[in-house]
Amino acid sequence: MIEVKNQFVRHGLFWIWVLPFAIFLLVPAFVSREEMQIPPAEIALMQELGQDVQKINERADRVFTAVFSDAARFSKKLLTSSVSLDDPSSIRRTAAATVKYHDNLWHMVYRAVWRLAGLWPTFLALALAVAMPALVDGLVVRAKKIDVFESHNPVFFWGAGHSLVMVVGVFVLLPLLPYTISMPVLYGTVGAIALALWVTAANLQTGS
Repeated sequence: MIEVKNQFVRHGLFWIWVLPFAIFLLVPAFVSREEMQIPPAEIALMQELGQDVQKINERADRVFTAVFSDAARFSKKLLTSSVSLDDPSSIRRTAAATVKYHDNLWHMVYRAVWRLAGLWPTFLALALAVAMPALVDGLVVRAKKIDVFESHNPVFFWGAGHSLVMVVGVFVLLPLLPYTISMPVLYGTVGAIALALWVTAANLQTGS
């Protein structure tokens, strides 16, 4: 078994892989079918951002069909093939719950694809407008510290670095969340990423 000793790698694996995967598996079991639909508020948000909802639907349908449709059909066939009309009622209820879980799971996947298909221009614009300048400015501050032989602040460096990993993980989780995504949520997430990038870059192993 491989042991990961680097703290950044550990936190990165948790926030960017383990937690999204856990949510991917657990959320469909605890929400209703209606909660897995695309919220009307998000459709209105796309229109407010100047996106053509019909084109978003077409892009999402195309990606989902190409990447996930075969897996969805196979998993449904696998889950329902053993269900018999002669099953006792308890088994039928279990089978119904399993089918509900399956449908919720793939509805969640489709909604995540739909969100990414519609919001990627906004993600990219916010990253270029806010996060990249913050990173560049942080590197400039770091260069100044090196020039005058200032010591880096390990507390800021480690704290901001771990915060950055956490915020990036939350950003990865956004398409999977069973909640409506709004502009304040996007602005807040990108702002947190920009702040963590700046503090991390400004304190990245400067001085002795």
